Amino acid sequence: MMEHKHIGRHEKAQNDNVVMASPLIIGECEETLNKTKEVQKKAEEKYKILENKMKNAEFEREKELKEAQKKLDGAKKKADLSNKKTKGKQQVHNIGMRCRI
Repeated sequence: MMEHKHIGRHEKAQNDNVVMASPLIIGECEETLNKTKEVQKKAEEKYKILENKMKNAEFEREKELKEAQKKLDGAKKKADLSNKKTKGKQQVHNIGMRCRI
């Protein structure tokens, strides 16, 4: 058998308030959800911008590093050639000195 529960006037008033408040609460929840989605979208956009800036900075750093390495390699070659010339002149000078003796 089903029991019938008697709802008093006070309980009915509380239930009516809950029913009346529900559309307001739902509206507030939807508004909060929309704001949250908007904030998330802006955050994702900022993240993408920062990610692109990071990639660009990394690319520039690699480019500068390659240029610096080329300059270093060029300076090493120049120094090696200079050392070879100096050694060659020194050997010629030493041979010339031996011939005089």
